[in-house]
Parts: sequence; structure tokens; C-alpha cells
Amino acid sequence: MRNGSDIVVGSRFVKGAHTDISKLRLFGLNVINFLQNALTNCSVKDSQSGFRAYNREALKHLQISESGMGASVEILFKAHAHNLKICEVPSYCKYPYGMSTSTKNPITHGISIIIYIARFIVKKTLLKFT
Repeated sequence: MRNGSDIVVGSRFVKGAHTDISKLRLFGLNVINFLQNALTNCSVKDSQSGFRAYNREALKHLQISESGMGASVEILFKAHAHNLKICEVPSYCKYPYGMSTSTKNPITHGISIIIYIARFIVKKTLLKFT
């Protein structure tokens, strides 16, 4: 893997990358990335990228229970919990003319991911007190 990383994320937002994502989606992604990074002390710029590679060590620790895009966040939370090294590489994402960047509404999609993050915080907090 690259630079001894356990997980490599193809990022639309690192130097050398390109995407034509809408400003609304970009705003939502920035909010999700901020929350994700604040909770895990990481600096992933594209927490919602599904373009990823994993080594065997990562796969041992990443049993995912969340479905949908919440899984992207869950993977990063678990990677942090197991001290897995994550790196990002530039990716290129161009949507065909007239095609939406997602099949989901950006507001409801973002809210569903933030709800997942909130559930994670509650679970983590409750575990500290039990």
C-alpha cells in the first residue's frame, strides 16, 4: 500500500484531484468531514469517497454494521480506533452532462450521515460510563 498505509482513499479534494460537485454538496461534505475529523483527530478531506483500497490488516478490523453512506464514516471511526494509517490520493470525478452527482437529496443525505455520527457519539459516551 502507499506509504505503509492500511487504507488509501481516492480523494476529490486533495492537490491534483478534480470534481465538479455542486456547491451545496460541497458544503455538506465539508460539514461531515469537519465532524469526522474532529471526532477521530484525522485529516481526511473526502470522508465520503467510496474509492478506497484496504490492506489485510485493515480488513481484519473493519466489520461494518452501517449501511449506505454511513458506512464510509463508520470505516473511518473504526480505522481510528484501531490506529490504522490512512492516506489520500487524488482522484478525478466528472459527472456526465445533466447527471446528478447523487441519487439522494443532498439535504436528507447529509442529515442521515450526521445522525449516524450523533449515534456514534452517544454509543461511545455510554460505553465510557458502563
